[in-house]
Amino acid sequence: MNDHRTGTRNPEACTRVRGRLEALLDGALSPLDRARDEGHLEGCVECAAARDGAAAFLETLRSEYGNGVDPSWRDAGLAARLAAATPPRQPWSVRLVGPPGDRAGLPVLAAAAAVLALIALGSSGAVDDLTMEVREQVQVTDGELRELLDGATRTDRWFETLLNAPDQAVPR
Repeated sequence: MNDHRTGTRNPEACTRVRGRLEALLDGALSPLDRARDEGHLEGCVECAAARDGAAAFLETLRSEYGNGVDPSWRDAGLAARLAAATPPRQPWSVRLVGPPGDRAGLPVLAAAAAVLALIALGSSGAVDDLTMEVREQVQVTDGELRELLDGATRTDRWFETLLNAPDQAVPR
């Protein structure tokens, strides 16, 4: 198993060539791969012997059973079976909400309508009007709201200190 260029042992090349012997003998390799493998076979006696044995075996099979199945015929049959097994593609509307008369798509339509309604409300200013109405009913000024939020933040910090370092937590 010597590399024909350097005279050194190259097990990776031997493994590559022996794994592709059938493709080499059938003429299924690209010209570059074929030239590379044939170059290796010129310098590696063991791989050349494996090629000769595989060629003799294939020749025996072909003389006994013929050349086998024509690949184009086999591929055409496979394509026909795949086409028969694959259901036709439905239009996008049927995939989204289901076939006509099926109520399974109603939740999707309801969710889409709700999103559109929220977008319409937000862009019309109705949400801002609602916020102002709530503020008027509660009668909270901006300053009072900030003070409440600051107090809540301080309380959160105190509880965090209480959890992390209980001896340093002093109520304020």
